Amino acid sequence: MLAKRAPSSTEVCPVTRAEIETAGSRLALLCWLTLLAIAYESLIPFQYRPVSLNDAIANFLHLRWEPLGPGDRGDWIGNIVLYLPLGFFLSGALGRRSRVVGFLFAAALGTVIAVGLEFAQTWASPRTVRLNDVVAEAIGAALGAGAWVFCGPALVRAVREALRGGRTGLRAALLLYLVAYTFVALYPFDFAVNAAELRQRLQGAEVLGALPHDLFSVRALVHLLLKAALMIPLGVAIRIGWRGGALTAAVAAALFTSAIECARWFELSAQVNAANVLLGAVGAVIGNRVAVLEWLSGERGLVLIRACAWILLGPYVLVLATARGWRPHVQDSATVNGVLQNLHWIPFYYTYYASKLAAFGSLMNVAASFVPVGTFMWAVRLRNADTAGHQRQVWQTALIAGLVAVCIEFGGLVTAGLRPDPTNVLIAIAAAVIAQRGCEWFARILLSVAGAESAA
Repeated sequence: MLAKRAPSSTEVCPVTRAEIETAGSRLALLCWLTLLAIAYESLIPFQYRPVSLNDAIANFLHLRWEPLGPGDRGDWIGNIVLYLPLGFFLSGALGRRSRVVGFLFAAALGTVIAVGLEFAQTWASPRTVRLNDVVAEAIGAALGAGAWVFCGPALVRAVREALRGGRTGLRAALLLYLVAYTFVALYPFDFAVNAAELRQRLQGAEVLGALPHDLFSVRALVHLLLKAALMIPLGVAIRIGWRGGALTAAVAAALFTSAIECARWFELSAQVNAANVLLGAVGAVIGNRVAVLEWLSGERGLVLIRACAWILLGPYVLVLATARGWRPHVQDSATVNGVLQNLHWIPFYYTYYASKLAAFGSLMNVAASFVPVGTFMWAVRLRNADTAGHQRQVWQTALIAGLVAVCIEFGGLVTAGLRPDPTNVLIAIAAAVIAQRGCEWFARILLSVAGAESAA
């Protein structure tokens, strides 16, 4: 067997090429899945509009750029974001030998796909075909392809490190988490682009707030708790990954959330909330203090985790029902039947009729609402430390999450006359399954770190 040649100091990331080669098939699969998702989003609600081919071509060749107002910029940027993953995965799949070639082919192919799908919308009622959308989608594909050139291999390496576990994996996972958090917090990136917009933005009465106006409502309290909970992973990672204390976690969370709020100051659709900085620091401190490695290695810790899961189950269901619109009365049968008769069962049907910001916010809210289901299903099945990090079957979690989501949607209809959205059931299942897998991964991290410390 030939010995492996040691990398010279002039080589750049020799491991990266091997990693990209290994990930090639997965990148290709992600390309196809992303393309299917984009095609689905572009053609929904799948209502045919009869148009002759000649008329379609003539109309498409005479598309004109429509001026974008501040209110339109969010949806336009949303189209850019929609094609970012496609360009990213295409560039990685096509550029395993040369990143430059991959970038060029991915940008060109992404533009062709954008033009083709936009042209296909001619026959999709009530869709409109606009040059603005084609330009945005082409820009998104090019930016995604460029993102792979600059950080794609590093991202692949970070994902692999995160999946591998240990302190290094925890640090890589924290970096990925903060990137995802930043994306969600700043979406749709509709920043003020000139002095007039900035002045109008700063003069708005709703730009800066300290606390929600409806502070004592269930939704507001859940929102505050969520803001704190989202910084718990930062506190956990600082204690386990860097052995930092509560003060370090609080300062890190405050600096990070302050940067997010400062960026949101320049977004037209965002509201800056000074309380988020304090809530983030509190969440990081909580995460730092509860990140005890012995929890999963001792029977007492496992019993406490299971007990907390069962104790919190009742309050969670009550808060979930209230936050999702349940009311203490029952609608008449005529109202319920009227809503059901006009209900559309196509997944993500109603997202077309909402702005991209509203659709994205709804998706994130529903997903966050059902993350506790996956966490609960992981916690109540803990028996000993050896099983904490095992990957259990997810069909039970998916079934429970789906049933809970159906009950929540049906309860909103019966008690408040709200329109059920079948899409929420799919989102709930996905969120619960991902949450279970996340808990299993984190348990493996804790156990591996605890094992390394005991061995040392």
